[in-house]
Amino acid sequence: MLFDGIQPSSFIKVLFVLSIFSALINYLVNSFCLAFGEMRIYLITFGISSLINLSIISVGIFYYNFDIYNCLTITVFIELISAICSFIFLSNIKELKGYEATKGFRDVINYASQSYLGVSGSTLISNGDTIVLANILTQESLGIYSIAKTVYRLFSIIPQTINSVIFGILCDLNAKNASVLVNKTCLTLTLLFTSIFIAGVFSLDKLIVFVWGIEFSTAYEPALILLIAATFISATSPMNPYFLTQNKPMISSQITLISGTLGLVGAIMLAPHFGIIGAATSVLIAGMTTCVLRIFNYRKLTKVV
Repeated sequence: MLFDGIQPSSFIKVLFVLSIFSALINYLVNSFCLAFGEMRIYLITFGISSLINLSIISVGIFYYNFDIYNCLTITVFIELISAICSFIFLSNIKELKGYEATKGFRDVINYASQSYLGVSGSTLISNGDTIVLANILTQESLGIYSIAKTVYRLFSIIPQTINSVIFGILCDLNAKNASVLVNKTCLTLTLLFTSIFIAGVFSLDKLIVFVWGIEFSTAYEPALILLIAATFISATSPMNPYFLTQNKPMISSQITLISGTLGLVGAIMLAPHFGIIGAATSVLIAGMTTCVLRIFNYRKLTKVV
């Protein structure tokens, strides 16, 4: 099993930190891909690396008895390889040769830096609950929570993929038409994730037992809380590429840092007293805050009363 024979140690914390660091490097390179408008590089490296990572880990767990060390190590290597590939592709684009000395290049760097501020903060903070749990709970409890977080991340791929697709479309639309597309996409995702949550209430416990075994059945409650958080975040996720395409990357970064900080503080305060339920609740707090702040800034930006 994934956590069989794993004892609390500093090594697993080092692997968590390395996985976060590798993700930060990957996000840094991909932020420049977006800033330079190289959506193909972003979609190929980000999408393929995520698929490869998920496939290798899934096969390893089911057929080769991978433990948490194997999974984290693979994640670190794939993130780093993805970042290196993105950098190589980006640095060899002919249109960018000689662009470094122009004022436009400095504007792109500024845009990418502002975007990366939010992404990096999100990466550090989104893993904060796991790091907090690693310091206060047994590896068994951490394993149960990791299952719940896996369910959460699997469904989070949906809005991330949609955002990647509509980002390029929004770049070619004026503000009014872009807001119409964002509104329709938000409504679609709201209905989709509400349906997923309702289905999860009745079937998620059975799915967890079927995939991971009866010993992980207690992951149902935190997974359900995380699904609510995913619903709040996903319902407003198309607003994020809207902020970016309207040259307002700092809005996205500020929202991420504020909501993420609240979630991290919540994990520190709630996890010691309520364990994995408290950690999941901290993610829900961050998700609800993200939703409210996105709507507030989106309405302000589009002047919708």
